[in-house]
Amino acid sequence: MSDENASSLKDANEKVVQDMIRCVENRQGGDAPGDARTWMSEILRRSGPTNNFHLYVNSPSNQVVEVENIFEGQTGNGTKWIMRFIINADLRNEKLNQKPHFGCDVYWNKQPLLITHKWFDDNVLQVGRPTDPKAQLEEFETGKDRKDFDNKRYATWTSISKKYPH
Repeated sequence: MSDENASSLKDANEKVVQDMIRCVENRQGGDAPGDARTWMSEILRRSGPTNNFHLYVNSPSNQVVEVENIFEGQTGNGTKWIMRFIINADLRNEKLNQKPHFGCDVYWNKQPLLITHKWFDDNVLQVGRPTDPKAQLEEFETGKDRKDFDNKRYATWTSISKKYPH
């Protein structure tokens, strides 16, 4: 779970998903219940928008540049929690001295747990998130589910993709 080079868009996508799943599985007690962590791992393993991100990012008809998986839930004692997993595409950024990459951001409540990059050679990635803060991306829901573990503990999942408007 660190910055590393990727040989292709697919390779980077697979590495990001592996990082996300390891992050879920490494959370300790007091966080999301074990049942919820298992369920989150299952969803991340099968989420089409996340696992197929590499197919959509350079697609002229889609140009999806970010997918966010949002898990929210409640523990047995009523404590609410939220865990967010984001895969994104960024072109070369000279100001930040960054090569083109897929990014992986994971947050527990609002605390960042993981921020990694899977670097590409130039010309592999054709589109990335806008660097202009005024630019607006189109957001659309690409998945949703809920799992009740008992009469108090539950988790919900929402997947949101972001792309350039056409």
